[in-house]
Amino acid sequence: MNNSLTNKKYSDNFTTNVEENFDDIYLKYYQDLCAFACNYTNDTQKAEDIVQDVLLKFWESKNYINFKGNIKSYLMTSVYHAFLDLIRKENTLNKNLEELRYKLLRDIIEEDNDILNKKISLLKEEIDELPLRCKEIFMLCKFKNLKYSQIAEKLNISKNTVENQIGKAYKILRKNLKDKDVFNLFLSFLNKRKVSLP
Repeated sequence: MNNSLTNKKYSDNFTTNVEENFDDIYLKYYQDLCAFACNYTNDTQKAEDIVQDVLLKFWESKNYINFKGNIKSYLMTSVYHAFLDLIRKENTLNKNLEELRYKLLRDIIEEDNDILNKKISLLKEEIDELPLRCKEIFMLCKFKNLKYSQIAEKLNISKNTVENQIGKAYKILRKNLKDKDVFNLFLSFLNKRKVSLP
């Protein structure tokens, strides 16, 4: 069949001679359809994929499609609708991916918070296990932000005793907090001017 066949002849012979005409239809309209699709996609590869999919469906539907009218118009309309379907699918995919990213991020944050809370609880437990006097001095220093001299005056003890008890607290906590991450958390608390534990 010659490539110069008119649209009308394609239309007239569509239901009976599509197999005979398909190569001519493909060669005649493929480039025009790709250019048409590219106006919407701005992506040559995506445009070609759409056109190939449309032509494949056109071929597969040859035995049952109720076709009337101009073939080129029919194919261009099919390409346009295929583009819209693709956009809907991509938007749905992007929405689903965004929701998945959000869920993963939320899970990571919640997991991080859970881990942090466990470490804080462990740190608090270790501080609670300090000898009574040692804990009292340590808490006044690190969590009440009192100076050594203020603690000494408040508890009616020497400044040297305060220093010794703080050193003792550090030594005990460093030994008991064998988990490096927890000890680093402990140090980060102590580096703040004033800290608090839940």
